Amino acid sequence: MSSYGLDGKESTNRTGQATTKSKTKWEGVALVTDITRSMETPRGKFDMKSREVRSLSEDGKTMTVRNTVDTPRGEADDDGDL
Repeated sequence: MSSYGLDGKESTNRTGQATTKSKTKWEGVALVTDITRSMETPRGKFDMKSREVRSLSEDGKTMTVRNTVDTPRGEADDDGDL
């Protein structure tokens, strides 16, 4: 289980060998989480940054999550509805 504060202060969560530091805050009607995941690998420390933006449809029945990840090959987007 991971916990995230909604006040913009940094949260730290551990999952397996990864440590995740994140800051979540409201930007207008969207809930935005900026994330840095750090892992120790045989090749050294590896960091991955991402941003999750959650928003509700006008009728409040659909939550859209937009996930942007910085990769060694550039920025990647993954849009999806929950």
